[in-house]
Amino acid sequence: MQNLRPWLGTLTKKQLFTLFFVLAAIVASALSALVWMFFLKEPVGNPMRIAVVAPFTGADKAQGEAMQRGVDLLVQQINRKGGIQGRMLAMEKIDEGTSADSAIQAARKAETDPDVIGVVGHWHGAAAAKAIPLYGEKSLPAILMTSAPDKSLPENPYVFRPLIDETTEIRFLANYLRNVVGEKTVFVLHEANPRGEQLATAFDEVYQRFGTKVLYKWPLTPGKMDDELKAVVAEVEAKKLFGTFLVLGEVESAIRMIATLREGGVRQRIVGMRQLASRGFQDGFAAEWKGKGTPAAALNGTLMTTPMLFDTAGERAQKFQTGFSGFHHTWPDWVAAYAYESAKLMSEALAEGYGKEGDKTLRQRVREHIAARNQVEKAFPGINGPLFFNARGIAARDSMVGLYDGASLVAAMTQLSPIREEGVTNLLGEVTSGRALYVNDRFMYKTNVVYTGVRLAKVSALDRSANTVEIDFSVWFRWRGDFEPQDVVFTNAVTPLTLEKPTREGKDGDMNYRAYRLRGKFYMGYSDIERNYGTQLVGLSFHHRTLGSHNLMYVSDLLGMNLVNRAQGEAGYPPDSQSGSGAEAKPKEPTLLERVRAYFHLDEEVTDPIEVALNRDKVLAGASGWLIMRAWLSQEVMPRGVDGSPVFVGFGKPRPLFSLLDAGMVLKPDRFDARDVLHSTDQFVYLAIFSFVMSMLARLLDRKDRGQFWRIQTLFLRMIFWPTLLMTIGNLARDYSLQNFTSSTVDGVVMVFDTLWFFIPARLAIIALERFIWVPLENRTQRKIPNVLRMTVVLIVYLLAGFGVVAFVMDKSITSMLATSGVMAMIIGMAVQSNLRDIVSGIMLNIERPFNIGDTIRLNNSMGVVSDITWRTTRLTSLDGQQISFPNSKTSDAEIQNFTKPRNIKRNLDVYTDPRHEPAFVLKLIKECLAQVKSLPTDAPANEAPKAYYFGVTLKEGAWVAHYPVGMYMPFAKRKAAIQEFWQLLWKTFEANNIAWRERPLQASEDDEGSDGAV
Repeated sequence: MQNLRPWLGTLTKKQLFTLFFVLAAIVASALSALVWMFFLKEPVGNPMRIAVVAPFTGADKAQGEAMQRGVDLLVQQINRKGGIQGRMLAMEKIDEGTSADSAIQAARKAETDPDVIGVVGHWHGAAAAKAIPLYGEKSLPAILMTSAPDKSLPENPYVFRPLIDETTEIRFLANYLRNVVGEKTVFVLHEANPRGEQLATAFDEVYQRFGTKVLYKWPLTPGKMDDELKAVVAEVEAKKLFGTFLVLGEVESAIRMIATLREGGVRQRIVGMRQLASRGFQDGFAAEWKGKGTPAAALNGTLMTTPMLFDTAGERAQKFQTGFSGFHHTWPDWVAAYAYESAKLMSEALAEGYGKEGDKTLRQRVREHIAARNQVEKAFPGINGPLFFNARGIAARDSMVGLYDGASLVAAMTQLSPIREEGVTNLLGEVTSGRALYVNDRFMYKTNVVYTGVRLAKVSALDRSANTVEIDFSVWFRWRGDFEPQDVVFTNAVTPLTLEKPTREGKDGDMNYRAYRLRGKFYMGYSDIERNYGTQLVGLSFHHRTLGSHNLMYVSDLLGMNLVNRAQGEAGYPPDSQSGSGAEAKPKEPTLLERVRAYFHLDEEVTDPIEVALNRDKVLAGASGWLIMRAWLSQEVMPRGVDGSPVFVGFGKPRPLFSLLDAGMVLKPDRFDARDVLHSTDQFVYLAIFSFVMSMLARLLDRKDRGQFWRIQTLFLRMIFWPTLLMTIGNLARDYSLQNFTSSTVDGVVMVFDTLWFFIPARLAIIALERFIWVPLENRTQRKIPNVLRMTVVLIVYLLAGFGVVAFVMDKSITSMLATSGVMAMIIGMAVQSNLRDIVSGIMLNIERPFNIGDTIRLNNSMGVVSDITWRTTRLTSLDGQQISFPNSKTSDAEIQNFTKPRNIKRNLDVYTDPRHEPAFVLKLIKECLAQVKSLPTDAPANEAPKAYYFGVTLKEGAWVAHYPVGMYMPFAKRKAAIQEFWQLLWKTFEANNIAWRERPLQASEDDEGSDGAV
């Protein structure tokens, strides 16, 4: 340390401060490393893995890529939030191949990896059948994506299936075609293998139950499919066959079947199974199509069963779709959605079980967590609705029916929903009336689908205190059938709204259309949608007044809102088949700026087409200060009150569930938020540590007063790092309280930190006043500023901060407080106005400094030495020793003569002699005397040198005398001594040279008040 001191002494102040700052940064980095090592570091070096076992090569690789993208999205979302209890999550990509042997190898690779805690995948039924037993050996839970029949797969308590098997699905499709579509003639094209034969037979069996059968079945051999398809087209043309074509095959086979039929001129309806609803089919068909027109025209009207439709799904599915498209720059399909949902179910099990019950492995915890989802009350809130499994690990979900409108997949106008076992007692009556069907050995309702769109025009009058907002919007309905879907109830309307006179209406064939324009006041926060603290949920929701979800389902009319294809084009995603391109389109290469924004996750919600439309239409023009964080138009099935309606009340009656359409958006304040830059909790912790260390550095440097430079630097440190420390700790405390405390406690925590945002700047302002006003003023005046003045200023600053808290944190009016404060200030001011005037005058005197302590001054008619200057009075000691006090207000108004401020003062003397003496000789004698006066300054400038003149002969008191004026500059303190010395020397000189004086020579008085005083 002693060796360092000489070196430190050679550094400038700036260099020394930089050195201290760097050392503090090193300390902060070391503390951050320790916190990471002991608290934030992953408990185990290797991340936990979810294996995706799927076809990544061969004809079905598109399905494997969809599963991979779904799981990869979940992994990225979890790791962005710091992992699962500090441990990262990873995805293991394993190719299941095309044979049973390769599937076994893939399964063994997954189950032998100790870090793999679950498997998502297996597209092929044969591969899944071989792999299932292996997962039981190592207790590895697996969620299968295969559609193989239940009977073809062995049972294993570690294996779960969220999809219905394809045998049930083909029977459902047969019932739908026969009873809903009314199609009696169906032609089947299927792969020439056991699976194709089995599906074709199952379909035919259902048709035979209704008194008809499939007349034509064409098995197609994979190696000879092209020639066989051309023969089928020729046969159809030759025999003039008219009906519906059912294509049964994997994605590649289905593409070739449909493309050959359409290219051959077959225009009849085509139907299929879930393979036709995948993104792999859509992209593959666009690449395969070589016929006339666009791929969209060829696909238009194609109908298929599908596990999921995004326009009928809820807000979770909408959020997944937006996140998926923003991350992968392509649109998801049901394959990616189910893979994401399966991986999320596993990750939830890890989050709840990790670190607990040390005698169980992670795999066992995952399996037990999934198996516990065994009834609707315990269902997992999946993106496609509640997910739960029966005792065999099979999910209780049903198929939906989709339809290609061009290249866009939308819900068919009629869906089938199951009737529970203890449902309606008169089931046969429901079937006879046409409201229900008997499908797959159970009764199902025929549910009418209504395409519904909502366009928010303007949002205004956002009142947080009343929790209301005014919305101007349009709503429309497109439907088939004889009912009134616009008889709706707005669930969050402040006053009831009714749809009376439509702005537009029409009919296209059997399709009805009505549109309405409304304006109303709605409650905010109308649902429990997940959102951050401080945001506002704005929107509207409605359901039919009397028709439950088994009779009517609202779906988002994305086509009618012109969102689907526009969003793809704007986001730069691969174009759909409407582009007419025969080759598979590739994503647009991102720019450098886009790469940077993607790296920092700044574009997560930008690709949301609904949000883009709302921003384009300036929906928030009437609600300034807010930004759209995310938006959606989704359909949910929710329980609602029925006011005792007999349709829903009583044993065996359907549950009172209604299809509810929700058009909402989450708004955030239009201001900077730390979450826009810092995305993980770890980043907040590290920044808090750095800010704390720098705040402590400022405190250490202030322990000793080192001068104004260091005061400025430490204040600068506080101004930067106190708000940063408050921001980081506030966000951490808010996030922790949101997860662990009640809403009232959260509000209290937030209020505390919001209050500190006013008092921290107030404290910084007080420090700045102390360092740049009070201390310099004391140094200049050499007087201590009264504490009463300091405390008054501090009180005023904190009072202003308190007003800010009341106005902006508590959102209360401060008018009455300001009025009360003004009256009190007026009363106090009137009571102490004279003292305040003296204090203000004292401040001005200290600033202007017309005199200092020890100066000799003349104040009005009093002359003396300044002995003291306080904040109220100025004190003089007169020449005769008296103490005189003047109020500062009178001192500042008085005429002040300062005799100490000038370096020297001038004294004028008059010398008179007999006029008979030679003037030149007399002047010589006077000047010799002036040169001998020791009290005069020797270093005076030339203009202050002593001078003497001959002024002629004048009549003085009845006698003629010669007049010699004399001028001398001297210090004020030596004025009397200099004058006395001069007169003594002059008297001796005149006497020695016989210069005649009058009996009493006329001379100036030595009194300071005489005419010969300083002029």
